[in-house]
Parts: sequence; C-alpha cells; structure tokens
Amino acid sequence: MRGKICADYYATGDYFRQKDYRLKRLIVRPVTRRRIVSKERSGIETLSQTRQISVAYYLEYQGTRHRVCHSFFLKTLCLSDRAVMTDIDGKTVSDTFSKMDCRGRQPSVNKTDDEHRQTVKYHILSFPTVVESHYCRKDTQRLYLDSKLTIARMYELYVEKCKEFHDEYQPVSATVLFCSVL
Repeated sequence: MRGKICADYYATGDYFRQKDYRLKRLIVRPVTRRRIVSKERSGIETLSQTRQISVAYYLEYQGTRHRVCHSFFLKTLCLSDRAVMTDIDGKTVSDTFSKMDCRGRQPSVNKTDDEHRQTVKYHILSFPTVVESHYCRKDTQRLYLDSKLTIARMYELYVEKCKEFHDEYQPVSATVLFCSVL
C-alpha cells in the first residue's frame, strides 16, 4: 500500500502539485501543550529554540484518511524533513504552496566563462589531426590526434601559451580542458 501511495505521489510530476499534495496531508497548529523538562536533560537554552508548531501527518488509503507518524509519512513519500518544513514555510491561507521555485535560478559559482572556454577550444583545435582510425577506416572519416600527445601534455602547452600571450590571463584548470576534450 505504501508503494502505491508513493507512486501516486510521484505520478503528479509537477513541483507545485507535489507541494500541494503534501500540504493537503498536513495539519499545522501552534503547540498547545508544553512539558516542563530540565535544561540539562533537554539541552535547550531559550524558549526561541523550542518548537512553535505541531504538525499532524495524514495519508489516504482504502478511501479513508489515516493519521500516521512523522517518520512513516516521510519514508512513505521518500522525503526529507527539510522538504516538509519548506512546504510549511511557503503555505498560504488556502493550504497551497505559493513560494517561487528558486532551484536553478542562481548563477553557478564555479562556471567557466565563455571566453575562457573558447580559448581552450581553439587551443585543442590547433593540434593537427592527421592520424586515421586503425580499426574502422572504412566506416568513418574521423581523424585523431597523435597517440604520443596526452591530455597532460596538452594542458602544459596551454598553460605555456597563456603565460606567453596574456600575463593577466589566468589559465583554466586541467579538469576544464579535459572536459572540453571529451
């Protein structure tokens, strides 16, 4: 039954539909009762560190709605606790999710800019491609680099070329060159 519930959940497909699916199965209330526990035992220093909300989790199967525990809910839908907390933070009065999906909107911090990538591409294309394929000459017209030329040697030549032409130009890493070769 849990497998069917999980399959139905992922069949919705859309990011916002999945968020709404989860929110319809949660009841969020302020904490109504607090137990007094000693500081040493709880490890909580201030009231701001205590829970402010209580969440009830429900799953629907066999035509009825059943209350389940937190871990059962998360494991059935293959979710993390963070996903549920994000849902609750973005919930509107009508129990729908209103926050914008910000995944993939921030620029990559380690992306190599196009100018550097173009320089690497021109460097790779500057090597002569005169060797034909030994095994499939009749099937292809591809030409290959000399077998003595390694990627490490190509990178060394690239770094030398960068130093020779552009003192302020910082060469890209060997990984970027390697990925460009492939």
